[in-house]
Amino acid sequence: MLLHNCFLILSICLLLHTAITSAKLRCRKNEVLVMNPTPCADRVCPRNAKALREACITPSHIKLPPKCVCRFNYSRDRRGRCIPTHSCPPIACGHNEIFDACPPQCPSDDCSQATPSGRCPIVGRIGIVTQCRPQCRCAYHHWRKNNVCVPYEQCNITPIKREPRSCNATTENI
Repeated sequence: MLLHNCFLILSICLLLHTAITSAKLRCRKNEVLVMNPTPCADRVCPRNAKALREACITPSHIKLPPKCVCRFNYSRDRRGRCIPTHSCPPIACGHNEIFDACPPQCPSDDCSQATPSGRCPIVGRIGIVTQCRPQCRCAYHHWRKNNVCVPYEQCNITPIKREPRSCNATTENI
């Protein structure tokens, strides 16, 4: 009985705290209130190539107070407004690189996924909307090898050799 009462009191306190906190915070346009945000919950438009490479390095065990963050696929611009991530202003990138605010998941720009056509080597469409992650990607028909964007020919892709197979099916090999 005592344990049940303690749990009930704790639950009421938590609900009151949540209600008071959410009443105090008024989110702006394209923001949502997050009650238990992670240290890296809010995305920002990158300001330079260095900012793209720097990951959010904050211990995940830190408990943060509720806050307003940009909604899905929105990022903060320099003025602190949440704008569609695909509208983030471009930044200067390296040789044979271009800025892409919302790059596709496939193909990546790594030589391991390089194809002569530049198309995704994975057949089919998945149909999942993913989080936009602005980045400097290799320019068209260039792929990343040892962190440098090179033409397809320098990726050294070895074609898969397939052994010829007989089409004669017998009960022995079925």
